[in-house]
Amino acid sequence: MGELVQIRASSRGAVLRIKTDESDYYLKCSTSTSNDAGVTSIMSNVVPDLVAKPLFADVERRQMILVDHGNETGFCGLKDEACKQGVRDLACLHRASAKVLPDLLEAGLPCYSPLWMRENLNSLFQCKELLSVLETEARQKLSSIKGKLQDDLTELIDLEMPTCLIHNDTTDGNLTRKGADEGPGVRFFDFDSSFAGHPLFDVDWCNRDTLELYAQEMDIADIDGLLRLIRKVFFNLRPLVRAYRYLDMVREAEDGAPREDALHWLEDSVRSLLP
Repeated sequence: MGELVQIRASSRGAVLRIKTDESDYYLKCSTSTSNDAGVTSIMSNVVPDLVAKPLFADVERRQMILVDHGNETGFCGLKDEACKQGVRDLACLHRASAKVLPDLLEAGLPCYSPLWMRENLNSLFQCKELLSVLETEARQKLSSIKGKLQDDLTELIDLEMPTCLIHNDTTDGNLTRKGADEGPGVRFFDFDSSFAGHPLFDVDWCNRDTLELYAQEMDIADIDGLLRLIRKVFFNLRPLVRAYRYLDMVREAEDGAPREDALHWLEDSVRSLLP
């Protein structure tokens, strides 16, 4: 055995690594605004071909031990047929997670569904944490965009897709290719920035061919409408999700878990919404 090394300590939690003769092993601890251990444990039972089972998981304490997953990649690193199979796997992950959503929420997965966000816009824009860092002009601009955000969220709600697990971080990493003896496809890991929400929050690619494949897997016929809506999600609604997440982090700090930079992130995410 080698030396125990801390390789990450951030707003998403902490990771320790230790080397053995067989492989690297990792101890991951999540914050109270996410639960990688809970999500990984549940999804590895539901779709074991897409999520590797942890060696040990304590869902209540938000801790787990993992073996090294192998070489990391992301959707940006997948080409041609590998990318197409990765899209199919993502759609499969979305569909499977929707069936166990109550279990994921009980395990501590935060939920930012379009309906919930639309109903809580006033609470976000009027929260004391945000108002304490915004000047009058920014507050007025924020008030003026509320109607547009409500319309965008309503359009997202009208595209009837199930609320599901959003990985939220697969563009440049957190995927591994399956071994040659396992067939094509990928496995997903690192769910510590995940949340429950609309599936399109996980769709980062606007390539029409790739999008058509995802739409086929999710039974969506209107590709043009889907492409237009994805652009709204990417530019308008993703910063809104980040604002809700950072507000949760700020409020977590009041309960004794320091988040000194969360208020700054909350302010930045809201300012990115402003015209």
